[in-house]
Amino acid sequence: MKKHSALKQSLSAAAGKPVPLEPNPTVLPKTKQQSKDVLVGAFYAPEVRKALRFIEAESGLTLKQLLGRAINQLAVEYGKPEPYTDTDHRSQN
Repeated sequence: MKKHSALKQSLSAAAGKPVPLEPNPTVLPKTKQQSKDVLVGAFYAPEVRKALRFIEAESGLTLKQLLGRAINQLAVEYGKPEPYTDTDHRSQN
């Protein structure tokens, strides 16, 4: 990667255009949340999101809680252990 940066600088210098040095990429430390949670998602029609927003408003639960409960119901239907545990202790009806 440094060769590419050096090549870019050389070409820019030859063309008479100063180019700032590219900073070295930094590795951000993983937080506890980043290391244990994973993204599970899919694209749906806008009506699906609209319905979920209404359910969120009526139930007082977050989208994460609603989807976690739905995933648990699906797991039970297929004879699997319930993987979701509610760690977000906001209002529950």
